[in-house]
Amino acid sequence: MRKIMIVVLAVWSCVALGADDPPSQGSRLRAEATAGQAGAACWWKPYSGPCTERENVFEFTEKPAVKAVGIDRYEISFAVKGNCDATVGLIDSDHSTGSTGSPQAGSGQAAKVVRHLASGVLGANAPAPFLKNSLKQVIVWNGKDDLGEYVKEPGKLTVRVSLGLKPTFSRLLGWQKQDMMSNPCRGIAIDKDGVYVLSGGNPQLRRFDRDGNYVKTLFPPAADIPIDKLKGMEKLEYEPGKWALHSYVGHWAQPYQAEFASSISAWGIYLPGGGVPVQQVCLADGFFTYTGGAKEVRMFRIRVSDGTSDDQSIAWRAVSRSIGVGRYTADGKLLRDTYYNNGEFGGSNIRAALSPDGKWIYLSCINLNPGCNAVYRLDATTREPMGGKPWMGEDRKPGSDNAHFSSPAGIDCDSKGRVYICDPVNNRIQVYLPDATHLKTLAVDSPDLVRVHPQTGALYVVQKTRDQGVSFIALSKFKSVDDPQRMLVYRLCDAVERQPAAILSLDSWSSPARVWVSYAPDRLAILEETEKGFKVVRDFKEDSKKSDFPHHMVGNGKMSCDAVREKLYFNGEQVFDLATGKYDGQAKYAGGDDIAFDKRGFMHVHFNPGFYMPGVARMNPLRGYAEVPYDYGEERDGPWNSKWKGVLPVKDQPGAKYFQDGVGVNMFGEVVVESNIYYVPKMEDSVADTFVNQRVGWQDGHGFSDFMRRVQDMQKRGEEVYYITRKPGVRLHGGTVWVYESSGRLRKGNTVGASSFINGVGLDEDGAVYFGAASPKMVGGKAFLAGRGRVIGTDKPAFPPFVGTVMKFPASGGDVISMSSPIPMDEWPKRPCDMAGSGIPIGGECSQWSSGKTGDWAEGVEWMYAGQGPIVPWGCSCPNSRIYTDWFKRTFVPETYRHSIGVVDTAGNLVMHIGKYGNADSGRGPDSPVKVGGDEIAMAHVQYLAATDNYLCLCDPPNERITVLKLNYHAEENVAVGR
Repeated sequence: MRKIMIVVLAVWSCVALGADDPPSQGSRLRAEATAGQAGAACWWKPYSGPCTERENVFEFTEKPAVKAVGIDRYEISFAVKGNCDATVGLIDSDHSTGSTGSPQAGSGQAAKVVRHLASGVLGANAPAPFLKNSLKQVIVWNGKDDLGEYVKEPGKLTVRVSLGLKPTFSRLLGWQKQDMMSNPCRGIAIDKDGVYVLSGGNPQLRRFDRDGNYVKTLFPPAADIPIDKLKGMEKLEYEPGKWALHSYVGHWAQPYQAEFASSISAWGIYLPGGGVPVQQVCLADGFFTYTGGAKEVRMFRIRVSDGTSDDQSIAWRAVSRSIGVGRYTADGKLLRDTYYNNGEFGGSNIRAALSPDGKWIYLSCINLNPGCNAVYRLDATTREPMGGKPWMGEDRKPGSDNAHFSSPAGIDCDSKGRVYICDPVNNRIQVYLPDATHLKTLAVDSPDLVRVHPQTGALYVVQKTRDQGVSFIALSKFKSVDDPQRMLVYRLCDAVERQPAAILSLDSWSSPARVWVSYAPDRLAILEETEKGFKVVRDFKEDSKKSDFPHHMVGNGKMSCDAVREKLYFNGEQVFDLATGKYDGQAKYAGGDDIAFDKRGFMHVHFNPGFYMPGVARMNPLRGYAEVPYDYGEERDGPWNSKWKGVLPVKDQPGAKYFQDGVGVNMFGEVVVESNIYYVPKMEDSVADTFVNQRVGWQDGHGFSDFMRRVQDMQKRGEEVYYITRKPGVRLHGGTVWVYESSGRLRKGNTVGASSFINGVGLDEDGAVYFGAASPKMVGGKAFLAGRGRVIGTDKPAFPPFVGTVMKFPASGGDVISMSSPIPMDEWPKRPCDMAGSGIPIGGECSQWSSGKTGDWAEGVEWMYAGQGPIVPWGCSCPNSRIYTDWFKRTFVPETYRHSIGVVDTAGNLVMHIGKYGNADSGRGPDSPVKVGGDEIAMAHVQYLAATDNYLCLCDPPNERITVLKLNYHAEENVAVGR
């Protein structure tokens, strides 16, 4: 019999223009409009004309040559066979010729780029200083380095011309096969073939052998599983005939509407329907079952033999108490569209057990708001409770007789089908026959979980008990239901007031018997039964301590690279040497949310305005992160008696959420900052809903009334509270972009007008601004990839994917004009909207969302690139992403819709997509168990990335790892300047 996993899930509340002259607004928009009309035929292209993409022909027809044509003036020439991407730089191999005054000592690298001259796709839209429509290129170098200083000995430098960016695998950081601590255990099931451990923060199902050795990852699914065998998930056609795997997240009122209204889960590769809480899971007769719940309970099945799923895995089949009362009929048809619906199961730590004949699923810890007093029995095929009523107990009616429970908890079945139910408040385990006849009451102190040995009948119980006046959590063995004497007891941990939910599973195939138990978020152990008690066979926490990497490396960790010293900063503080992979320890500084580095090696830290204070500070990593004040910065007294001499007085407002959404720095040390603005004087009600939507389920931001009190207090103290100047068509709250000179002087207020959400900002040496906006690009009259998603195993379309748009604005700035502005324009721009807006594009059209019309125009934009993600249209914006613009002016874009990274040159041309979908068994180098083909770079859900001249780093939470890629090229030639 094929082994299948059944999952019951919780639902908890994505015309060529001269490069030497900036394109005029009219010419750019005409080109975009023309390309948009043709876009229906190229619906998958993330760019629009005149932008293009590289030809994959990487061959020199004339090798690079250098000649001096004047004082401090050199001419570099080369020719190529096709319109590939080319990258040109001046290289210093021994660091002997660079400018002085930069804290670069100790970098330990063999070669450094002294001058980043050019990079981009050749051809009709080649970026300056490349010649357009020419395979032969001539570039002039003025003898200066990146910071505008003359190179002392230019003859010692080498010109390097590289064709065809070709990232290759370098190493993984943080990933450990045995690490079950970083992503806490949520459930465990065991059969004769192995042990299956479910993690929750970034849902994973891993298979281990009986001794706890890693075997494989079952979820996220492996890359070699045909996508149509993953029924109940979603797929998205991202190119003709090419499909990407995604989570089914349709829930709440509408089965095809996702939590963030996208066919792409903003949180990652999740099990269909939502998150995974701590739960009891069960495995019997080939079916692996686990449950969870918050607002409703869902089932999903995966074959643990190969990771596929079947027809019973269709995720919108919520478990309802009765047909007609619940939200869906047995065949999945929508009955009611009310969000809260009497008759839906809920609960956060549901316990499940499967009868030995595989016919029945027993569920306890059902929460019906209020009350958790009954046990339900579901048909394992239809998943409907018999008669729509509890199998034992009564909803919302606690009791202590044999027909009631106070709070039923752990549950299991023995080989005869008898059902054991923990009732901790009543200090007992109740035993019932399959026909619901009460058989026996076992007196047990505060039992939480129970497992029954199918051969011996012994009971293994996690309970709260006492010894010599001290309460503790114990694992106890009771002989049998017929002779319930306690044989063994093992102390797991001290009891605390808010005891974490425990997880227990019995390995009855081992002799002597073993139990796998988790009794705290960071504790998972294998215990083996002995004559006197239990002994620890394996402690996964101790395994994790043996790693060279710090604990808790996973999570949605923001990243930044110090490109001068080739260092990676993960979560702003854990530092790695990219050349060696060595962990260099923690960076000690206060208050950071996002960080960025300039060519002088200084670190610029964007503070969290809620947990710390508004501001950006400049620091020197080589001096213990000592402050390097901006000349025009302001003195500030920060929390914890910290004092700052010169921080940038940014406009950040800690409103509906505290964190801001990006900081970028160019080589000169000029800073671009994203600031969220919530204050709208005399129109306060217009922003109140934003606070409600963004704070659903989260407590780290102000409520609206708290925010307004803070504003009033600031005004009483005479402090300025920034607000966006009212203009027709401009949003009055949201993300804004600001640019500061390296001295700290504000270059131009509000460089780019407000967008609902901004995810990441960048700044190049020409002063151009790059950022990602939460508004899908329109392609062929529809939102990007609208109508291209499907629920696997059905003929149902998925909701349109919500992906962001990366935009480049010149130094002069621009505006995002929005139909959702509270001040409408007398006349909207006379062209189709550029983006679908921050609401959800119904049917992919730029027409209407829940509150009215929606659609955006980008005024002054140079180019737009579709597909950034994850990014959300509304509500909580904790799932977000960052772009990165490197010193060659290439922008790296997370593309979760296709499980890749897009690389875009400064003219908006697509250089390449990096990577393919893969779980933890792919993308591990040449020895990866599951191959993905091509460059063998695999990822599941990259939100954050960072780069240097030599490396690209990707944070991949579903795979619990950081992937480091070496930025190599298909062809490369070097020529000495002084030759």
